[in-house]
Amino acid sequence: MESSKGFSSDVAPQRPQAGREPAAVPSEWYGVALPLALILCFVVGLGVGLYALFSLRQAMTQERGAALAGTAADVADRLDSLLFERYVDIRALADHAVLRNGTPDAQSGVLRRYQEVSDNYAWLSLTDAQGRVVAASREILRGRDMSGEDWFLAVSETEHVHLGRAQQAPGGGGLIGVTFSAPVSGQDGEFLGVVAGLVALDRLRAIIDEGGNVRYGSRDGEALHWLLVDQNGVILSESGDQARHDQPAGNLLDLKVPSVVRAAMGEPGAQGFVEESHYRRLSPVVTGYARTPSYRSFLGFDWTVLVPRDRDQVYAPINRLVWAVGGMGLLLIVPLTGFGLWASRRLLRDIAQRKLAEQRLDDLAYYDPLTGLPNRRLFMDLLMQALARARRTDRLVAVLFLDLDRFKLVNDSLGHGVGDILLKTIAIRLSGCVRATDTVSRLGGDEFTVILEDLTGAEDAARIAQKVLDVVAVPVMLDGHEVFVAGSVGIALYPTDHEDRDALIKSADTAMYSAKEEGGVFRFYAAEMNTRSFERLTLETGLRHALQRQEFVLHYQPLVDFRVGTMVGVEALVRWQHPERGMLSPDKFIPLAEETGLIVPLGEWVLRTACAQIKAWQDGGFPHLRVAVNLSRRQFQQKNLVETVARVLWETGLDPRSLELELTESLLIQDAEGTIAMLKALHAMGIRLSIDDFGAEYSSLGYLKRLPINTLKIDQSFVRDIATNANDASITKAIITLGHCLNLNVVAEGVETEGQAAFLRAQRCNEMQGYYFSHALAPASLGQLLESWKPGLVGRAPDSSKGNALTSA
Repeated sequence: MESSKGFSSDVAPQRPQAGREPAAVPSEWYGVALPLALILCFVVGLGVGLYALFSLRQAMTQERGAALAGTAADVADRLDSLLFERYVDIRALADHAVLRNGTPDAQSGVLRRYQEVSDNYAWLSLTDAQGRVVAASREILRGRDMSGEDWFLAVSETEHVHLGRAQQAPGGGGLIGVTFSAPVSGQDGEFLGVVAGLVALDRLRAIIDEGGNVRYGSRDGEALHWLLVDQNGVILSESGDQARHDQPAGNLLDLKVPSVVRAAMGEPGAQGFVEESHYRRLSPVVTGYARTPSYRSFLGFDWTVLVPRDRDQVYAPINRLVWAVGGMGLLLIVPLTGFGLWASRRLLRDIAQRKLAEQRLDDLAYYDPLTGLPNRRLFMDLLMQALARARRTDRLVAVLFLDLDRFKLVNDSLGHGVGDILLKTIAIRLSGCVRATDTVSRLGGDEFTVILEDLTGAEDAARIAQKVLDVVAVPVMLDGHEVFVAGSVGIALYPTDHEDRDALIKSADTAMYSAKEEGGVFRFYAAEMNTRSFERLTLETGLRHALQRQEFVLHYQPLVDFRVGTMVGVEALVRWQHPERGMLSPDKFIPLAEETGLIVPLGEWVLRTACAQIKAWQDGGFPHLRVAVNLSRRQFQQKNLVETVARVLWETGLDPRSLELELTESLLIQDAEGTIAMLKALHAMGIRLSIDDFGAEYSSLGYLKRLPINTLKIDQSFVRDIATNANDASITKAIITLGHCLNLNVVAEGVETEGQAAFLRAQRCNEMQGYYFSHALAPASLGQLLESWKPGLVGRAPDSSKGNALTSA
């Protein structure tokens, strides 16, 4: 083999021939190339790393900002709920009978007890119409002149509930609270004064601190800083460690966060975050903000919650990583990749864990904690998605709105714990009776919804609705009690009824109320239901004014001792002389009065009017006549019922033995000890007590033995067919026998025929009432009947040409 020739400096290098080894590269090239390659790799890696870090910083800013905005929104929701509860409180206090008519000492006692029960108020006060404090939870306030306070001026001018500006401590110190106030009106609507309460900002601060730390506390244990500002930018309060309890309120508009103010002062309910300098920190911050929802704005306030976080703390995980990677990169480039992968995986794992933790918290925000079903917020989102899919596939979607009948009775009778178990049981049953593609949600209370997708026709929705009613109707064993509940279901279809989500929900709700009127059925939405809903609203509005306008009247139905043909008493039955719809029977408005709470003043009016009328008839020559008055559930739940009845008897001069109070069986099973004490107090006064519609609800021999009952009234559903139905006849006989064995007076209701009357007389029923003897009559007509009554004349008119005298009188 020929020897190789070297390279000369003046001859171009030749390409090595085949079979010859290439020339060696000088070692100086490696000394240059390797550092250049390392530098290039470092520069490229640095650039990629910086871009990745920048992107990651942006993503973390967005993530953390959204989290802080969520915190602010949660705090705003908590604040909104708390203030709305105070709104309800102050409304209830304004309607308190003692605050309207009581003495100053009694009124102060009510305010003190209310403040002791609730830890939300710094003080409660009641002024007269001129603004002088006549009663207060704190004695030092009595006698003060509040006529110049903004809350008194606002309420006295508008006569509406008012939320005042934040109150400042004496001497120009820090803010101490906000004032709720409401007008106190007399029976005729006259302005009597103002009840007011100061909600301490310390209480708001505790609620907000608790909400922020629980949901978005930092991993190193540092509590989040928050500020609460009003619509003018005034700082009302701050988190515990930052709170300036003894300093005058600052103004956010004077601080270095103008964009926060501009953003937060936008639309009601707006939320988001901004990144800028903070007025107390040198480093920039990320600030989440949220306004209170607009549906509370009628109270007169709009507050904004700010939740700032130092940007350095937001970027702390990345900053630590940058220093670690940079130091290691300067020392050793080769292991940089491995270290970077390890660090990235660790960072990603931390982020994944944090995401998982936040997801769990989000579950609490989107799912009902009691049943585990989607809550209202998630239901609204899922329904929107279902409607979007239905538009693409041209299929039907149905919304089922379920309301449990008699759930409130279970809750009141057996306790909220048992009620919660019932709701869980119903939730499990509902989830098991629908398809996997359907969604069951709980909106709150005893209201559930079901979203049915991919339907071919309305009959599919009807079939599932019936399954829902069937599973709800299955009895449940709760705390040793077999509980029966039923449901009412309203159905609205997309796109048949509506294409808009909110309109679809409203239609299903309207249909549910229509079904509830019949009970235990389902109903599809129909356009005419809106008319009924409007009529119901109109009826409720008229009902609120009917008492003041003296539109209610009482009719009286005789109670007859059939054995001797003597009228021994009457039952007072209320009627509504509606200015447009004429005379309305109780079934048209009593349920609405129960629901709205108007039954309490209406019931007291009925009691007073009936007692006054029976006293007039007694003075007119019928001294042994007594009157029976029905008590509603709402009336029976009033703590001052005994005092109210005693006051009415004293005012009318009626002997307590001439008054009989009628109670339903369902009233007697709730709060057994309290019921027994109240009934014994009424009985001790000499008042007669009767059980109305006996046998139709929760008949129990236990309470007959324990309660001071005088009379059993047999429900007319048993009396109606006693002449033709052996079962009804047997039940009626048993009730009469039971009553006599317990030395109770037995009254049969709904007696309409001579055959019914003859059967009851044969069974020695003490008294009867019904159309066979007389309809319910106006006072003047009943007075004529009393004058013309002849003992022994029952069911036959003195003048046969006029039919039954008792009916036509």
